[in-house]
Amino acid sequence: MQPNSPHLNNVVTSSGGAELTDYQFSGRHNGLYLYLGRILRPLWLMPLARDVGKPHQPLLDSVVNSEELLTVLGQLNALKGFVHANIHQIGPQSYQSSEKDRLQDAQMQERKSLLAMKQLLDHTVEVLALWKVLCDHQLHLLGQSLSAEMRMSLKTTLFRDLILSGSDTCIGLINALIHRYLDDAASTDAISEKLRQVCPSLYRNEDALCTKVNEQLLKARTNTMSRMDKERLLQQTLETCKQIPARINLAHVCQQLSACQYFGGVVELCCVVAEKLDPQHRAQQCYSGQQEDPAAVEALLARKNCYQQMCLVLQKLYTAAACHPQSPSVPKSPGPMVQTTPQGYEEGLSPLEAQRLADETLSLALQSDDELCHVAIFDWLTDNKWDDKLLEIQSPHLENYLKRQTVGQVGQQQQTDLVAKYDLLWKFYEKSGQFIAAARVLSRLADAHSTAISLPMRIEYLSRAIVCARAAETSSLGNAVQGQFLYEMEEKMDVAKVQSQVLEAVSRLPSRDADTISRLHSDLLDVTQLYEQFAEPLGLWECKLAILHCANHYDSALVTSIWQNIINAEVKKLSSADTETKLATLGSKMKTLGRTYAQSEQFFPLEFLVKTLETYSVRWNGPPGWAVSIILTAGVSFQRLFAVYNRLYGAKDVVWQAEGKPNHLLKVLADMLNRLVDSSTGGLAALVPTADRRALIGQCVEAVGVYLTDLFCTTHATSPALIAEFRTLQGKLELL
Repeated sequence: MQPNSPHLNNVVTSSGGAELTDYQFSGRHNGLYLYLGRILRPLWLMPLARDVGKPHQPLLDSVVNSEELLTVLGQLNALKGFVHANIHQIGPQSYQSSEKDRLQDAQMQERKSLLAMKQLLDHTVEVLALWKVLCDHQLHLLGQSLSAEMRMSLKTTLFRDLILSGSDTCIGLINALIHRYLDDAASTDAISEKLRQVCPSLYRNEDALCTKVNEQLLKARTNTMSRMDKERLLQQTLETCKQIPARINLAHVCQQLSACQYFGGVVELCCVVAEKLDPQHRAQQCYSGQQEDPAAVEALLARKNCYQQMCLVLQKLYTAAACHPQSPSVPKSPGPMVQTTPQGYEEGLSPLEAQRLADETLSLALQSDDELCHVAIFDWLTDNKWDDKLLEIQSPHLENYLKRQTVGQVGQQQQTDLVAKYDLLWKFYEKSGQFIAAARVLSRLADAHSTAISLPMRIEYLSRAIVCARAAETSSLGNAVQGQFLYEMEEKMDVAKVQSQVLEAVSRLPSRDADTISRLHSDLLDVTQLYEQFAEPLGLWECKLAILHCANHYDSALVTSIWQNIINAEVKKLSSADTETKLATLGSKMKTLGRTYAQSEQFFPLEFLVKTLETYSVRWNGPPGWAVSIILTAGVSFQRLFAVYNRLYGAKDVVWQAEGKPNHLLKVLADMLNRLVDSSTGGLAALVPTADRRALIGQCVEAVGVYLTDLFCTTHATSPALIAEFRTLQGKLELL
């Protein structure tokens, strides 16, 4: 055996024949452990502190005084010096015997044990040196700032526990000592240096820098410094924080910088810390969906937490900017005016100043190259419903952000917030001059299957889409695709208006169904669906006519049947009304419909309508010009209407004879001709274009001759008066 080398005892097991080794460490090893144990034995099981002083006002004091600790530390440091000087001499040696491998393993185990003892010795020296520093700084005064739980823990904790497992307690005591200096507005340089010397593993260089940051922030908040000195100090503080981004309490530091009105520093610090915490930019990869491992998610969360502090400062500034001085009012009691600051004011800032600083801080934050910084600001503005401010931002990441908010099929989403996000997207495109993109988003909104979008909203979206599409054609040369898109939007708008008419008609039904109304709101339907699923089964005749007109589907018999049903339905509602009401109501309905369809001859069967209206005029004893006034007001030309009446008279329909008024149409024709020759109401000039007047007058003169011939052949009581009237009209027409 070599001197001071461990011995080996070989023991053979009884079951498997495998050889096990039992180490017996050297006397040097055991002596070092024994010596360390004897040094620590006097205080190893001793509690840290005890209560002294008066019972009702106990003070915390150390069980071991500073002198006793100094003695123990002297012995420990002597042992520490010896161990550090000689530990490197212990190592594997060369052997020529067959026990070489086992001996080398035994020496390795002893070395590990001695290194563990060295680590324990170093840590013990630091802990006891820290406790001596606390005793030198009057532990009873320091204990007053500790929590009740901490004071109780110090009285029950043994030095053994503090050394072996009391790292958290040591850190808490160091923090309490540092805060005592800070509370007294004293410099922490000396105590930081002292702690770095006696317990460098408990109070590292990063901890010292953190202490310096806190000291500088507290100093910057005093009113004794000039503005220039304060800015210089805050810049130094910011540079210090950049050295230890992972160690600082970012929320606390940002709050202190904000209190010093160093808002640019808050933005800069948040960006630097975010970059230091995620140097490989995994957060961006996670946000883009390229990487979703736990490390990337954690990096994304860390960056969000950093930028959240920036948003809190912006929130504070904009809240202060939104406050306005209280309006003057009559005081409740006499005396000098009391100046009050509205709630929400940033300390020392007027609303205008707060607005300026808020805008500058926001602009500085948007200068960041990190997309996630911009996203955090966008989220903050969206959460606060500041859509206008969001759309004013000039950021290359805004479009991508707004598009990400609308990811997914709109038809599968019915949430109101999704509609709001699409609203933001098209407004962004419109504001940035991307009109065709805005129009497509608006079109998608109008087509979306959603109960969150009502039919009036869909029509408004289509209207805006058409405006944007036209603006796109105006602002550029346009192309066939844009032209086709605009045409489709205009056609879709026509159908949507018909759907709105169907919805209005359904809403007026006594037996209206909520599901039917909801269906009309939640989708834009085509004309076939509107006709087959709503207009036809519900008997909505006016809607049927509108659908046929919109689809340009002409069926003479169907159109005539629809008009007949429209008139019958209106007459049925007037069954109990007086004659004047019947004439006025039916006339109003026909004027309204006539203005829509009179210019489309296919969907406005004039001869049928004239005959039907004149039939009701006969039955209700209406004035001769009642139906004529309705048709002319609807927009039918005088010459076209006169031709229809002339053909209707020439048909000699027996309906007039059956109604007991065979000369009714002649009375109406006489009224029409009187309108033509009546100069007081404009006459021919007001009713007929210049180019058509000569031909119309010739037709009228010829027709009057026919009317007189027929009247001479009748014996009805009204014939003589009509003969006289037509002779007069004949003379006036010949003079025109």
